[in-house]
Amino acid sequence: MAAERENLFADMLRETWDSWIAMPRWAQIVLIAGVVVHSAAVSAHPNNVPHGVMVALRIGGFLAIIAGLIENAKVLDEFYTRVYLEACAIALVLSSVVLYAGAELGVAFGLLTVSVLYGTFLIGFVIAFARLRRA
Repeated sequence: MAAERENLFADMLRETWDSWIAMPRWAQIVLIAGVVVHSAAVSAHPNNVPHGVMVALRIGGFLAIIAGLIENAKVLDEFYTRVYLEACAIALVLSSVVLYAGAELGVAFGLLTVSVLYGTFLIGFVIAFARLRRA
Protein backbone atom coordinates (compact mmCIF):
# COMPACT_ATOMS: atom_id res chain seq x y z
CA MET A 1 0.00 0.00 0.00
CA ALA A 2 1.27 3.47 -0.86
CA ALA A 3 1.69 6.23 1.70
CA GLU A 4 -1.59 7.08 3.38
CA ARG A 5 -3.25 10.44 2.91
CA GLU A 6 -5.87 12.07 5.10
CA ASN A 7 -8.52 11.63 2.43
CA LEU A 8 -10.11 8.16 2.55
CA PHE A 9 -11.70 8.59 -0.88
CA ALA A 10 -8.39 9.59 -2.51
CA ASP A 11 -6.68 6.58 -0.93
CA MET A 12 -9.44 4.25 -2.17
CA LEU A 13 -9.23 5.69 -5.69
CA ARG A 14 -5.44 5.32 -5.77
CA GLU A 15 -5.53 1.73 -4.47
CA THR A 16 -8.36 0.82 -6.86
CA TRP A 17 -6.49 2.32 -9.81
CA ASP A 18 -3.29 0.50 -8.81
CA SER A 19 -5.17 -2.80 -8.62
CA TRP A 20 -6.81 -2.10 -12.00
CA ILE A 21 -3.41 -1.48 -13.61
CA ALA A 22 -2.02 -4.66 -12.04
CA MET A 23 -4.83 -6.80 -13.51
CA PRO A 24 -4.08 -8.90 -16.58
CA ARG A 25 -5.41 -7.26 -19.74
CA TRP A 26 -7.85 -10.14 -20.35
CA ALA A 27 -9.41 -9.62 -16.91
CA GLN A 28 -9.81 -5.88 -17.55
CA ILE A 29 -11.57 -6.64 -20.84
CA VAL A 30 -13.81 -9.26 -19.23
CA LEU A 31 -14.77 -6.89 -16.41
CA ILE A 32 -15.53 -3.97 -18.73
CA ALA A 33 -17.46 -6.21 -21.13
CA GLY A 34 -19.42 -7.68 -18.23
CA VAL A 35 -20.40 -4.25 -16.91
CA VAL A 36 -21.43 -3.02 -20.37
CA VAL A 37 -23.36 -6.15 -21.34
CA HIS A 38 -25.07 -6.56 -17.97
CA SER A 39 -26.00 -2.88 -17.72
CA ALA A 40 -27.39 -2.83 -21.26
CA ALA A 41 -29.30 -6.08 -20.80
CA VAL A 42 -30.82 -4.94 -17.51
CA SER A 43 -31.79 -1.46 -18.68
CA ALA A 44 -32.94 -2.30 -22.22
CA HIS A 45 -36.26 -3.99 -22.87
CA PRO A 46 -36.37 -4.53 -26.65
CA ASN A 47 -39.52 -6.23 -27.93
CA ASN A 48 -37.75 -7.87 -30.87
CA VAL A 49 -35.18 -9.79 -28.76
CA PRO A 50 -36.36 -13.12 -27.31
CA HIS A 51 -36.57 -13.28 -23.52
CA GLY A 52 -34.11 -16.19 -23.41
CA VAL A 53 -31.45 -14.13 -25.18
CA MET A 54 -31.87 -11.26 -22.72
CA VAL A 55 -31.64 -13.68 -19.80
CA ALA A 56 -28.48 -15.21 -21.25
CA LEU A 57 -26.95 -11.73 -21.71
CA ARG A 58 -27.80 -10.72 -18.13
CA ILE A 59 -26.38 -13.92 -16.65
CA GLY A 60 -23.31 -13.87 -18.88
CA GLY A 61 -22.61 -10.23 -18.09
CA PHE A 62 -23.03 -10.87 -14.37
CA LEU A 63 -20.63 -13.84 -14.50
CA ALA A 64 -18.08 -11.73 -16.38
CA ILE A 65 -18.28 -9.05 -13.68
CA ILE A 66 -17.75 -11.64 -10.95
CA ALA A 67 -14.80 -13.20 -12.83
CA GLY A 68 -13.22 -9.77 -13.28
CA LEU A 69 -13.69 -8.85 -9.63
CA ILE A 70 -12.18 -12.14 -8.46
CA GLU A 71 -9.16 -11.53 -10.68
CA ASN A 72 -8.93 -7.96 -9.38
CA ALA A 73 -8.90 -9.19 -5.78
CA LYS A 74 -5.91 -11.41 -6.50
CA VAL A 75 -3.56 -9.06 -8.29
CA LEU A 76 -2.31 -6.20 -6.21
CA ASP A 77 -1.10 -6.91 -2.73
CA GLU A 78 -1.92 -8.43 0.62
CA PHE A 79 -3.62 -5.23 1.82
CA TYR A 80 -6.14 -5.11 -1.02
CA THR A 81 -6.80 -8.84 -0.74
CA ARG A 82 -7.52 -8.40 2.99
CA VAL A 83 -9.89 -5.52 2.18
CA TYR A 84 -11.78 -7.70 -0.31
CA LEU A 85 -11.96 -10.61 2.13
CA GLU A 86 -13.22 -8.45 5.00
CA ALA A 87 -15.70 -6.69 2.69
CA CYS A 88 -17.05 -10.09 1.62
CA ALA A 89 -17.46 -11.15 5.25
CA ILE A 90 -19.29 -7.92 6.11
CA ALA A 91 -21.47 -8.22 2.99
CA LEU A 92 -22.39 -11.82 3.77
CA VAL A 93 -23.54 -11.01 7.27
CA LEU A 94 -25.18 -7.67 6.46
CA SER A 95 -26.99 -8.90 3.34
CA SER A 96 -28.18 -11.97 5.23
CA VAL A 97 -29.75 -9.73 7.88
CA VAL A 98 -31.33 -7.44 5.27
CA LEU A 99 -32.70 -10.33 3.19
CA TYR A 100 -33.93 -12.26 6.24
CA ALA A 101 -35.62 -9.17 7.70
CA GLY A 102 -37.19 -8.47 4.33
CA ALA A 103 -38.56 -11.99 4.12
CA GLU A 104 -39.96 -11.78 7.64
CA LEU A 105 -41.59 -8.44 6.82
CA GLY A 106 -43.06 -9.75 3.57
CA VAL A 107 -40.75 -7.78 1.29
CA ALA A 108 -40.04 -9.63 -1.96
CA PHE A 109 -36.69 -8.37 -3.26
CA GLY A 110 -36.64 -10.47 -6.43
CA LEU A 111 -33.86 -9.22 -8.71
CA LEU A 112 -33.13 -6.45 -6.22
CA THR A 113 -31.45 -9.14 -4.12
CA VAL A 114 -28.38 -8.61 -6.31
CA SER A 115 -28.52 -4.89 -5.49
CA VAL A 116 -28.64 -5.73 -1.78
CA LEU A 117 -25.55 -7.92 -2.20
CA TYR A 118 -23.69 -5.25 -4.21
CA GLY A 119 -24.72 -2.50 -1.80
CA THR A 120 -23.64 -4.40 1.28
CA PHE A 121 -20.33 -5.31 -0.39
CA LEU A 122 -19.73 -1.63 -1.16
CA ILE A 123 -20.50 -0.68 2.44
CA GLY A 124 -18.23 -3.48 3.65
CA PHE A 125 -15.47 -2.42 1.27
CA VAL A 126 -15.45 1.15 2.56
CA ILE A 127 -15.54 -0.03 6.18
CA ALA A 128 -12.77 -2.58 5.61
CA PHE A 129 -10.61 -0.14 3.66
CA ALA A 130 -10.96 2.55 6.32
CA ARG A 131 -10.21 0.12 9.12
CA LEU A 132 -7.33 -1.75 7.47
CA ARG A 133 -5.53 1.30 6.10
CA ARG A 134 -5.00 2.39 9.73
CA ALA A 135 -3.78 -1.07 10.81
